[in-house]
Amino acid sequence: MQRKKVFISSVQVMLFKNRLEIWNLGNLPYGLTIDMLKSHHTSMPSNPLLARPMYLYGSIEQMGTGTEMIIEKCIEYGLPVPVFQQSEIFRIIIWRKDVTASGKSMTTPQATTQATPQATMQVQKLLEKFDGEMSMAEILKNLKMNNRDYVRLNYIQPALKQGLIELVYPDNPNHPQQKYRLARKRRSKSK
Repeated sequence: MQRKKVFISSVQVMLFKNRLEIWNLGNLPYGLTIDMLKSHHTSMPSNPLLARPMYLYGSIEQMGTGTEMIIEKCIEYGLPVPVFQQSEIFRIIIWRKDVTASGKSMTTPQATTQATPQATMQVQKLLEKFDGEMSMAEILKNLKMNNRDYVRLNYIQPALKQGLIELVYPDNPNHPQQKYRLARKRRSKSK
């Protein structure tokens, strides 16, 4: 009986002064090209047995949309379009907002103002859906979203930082019954 060689590798994430690089040992699935990654394409997960439960659990929004979402988010936040490269490894390069590959500053007023309205729109959407004290599950349900990490990063954390919402148990952020509510100053204005 001939044994098949299995190569196990991990994804590498490296943060540099001017960019974030994500490396994965391996190649794109047969027929998929770098150009196809930049638009809607068929999902060809390397491990469908892992991808399907992640989709059903809500860890991924839709199969085959990850690279499109990366590009959209970079543009949304005023970042250059990411670079996808395939050689002996597959690599994604996400450039920082304030520097280019040469290390020179590229921040412009337009790039600076692009990210702020989007964050404000997300926070505004969160505030519009707020109803008393809400758990993370209730927030996800009201926003009609299922990606907990995405909502926490793009909706809840900015609203907390801006002092628009607060934790019910501020001394214990990981409290099992943790909920969020409008900040005191917002509650008093709305009464």
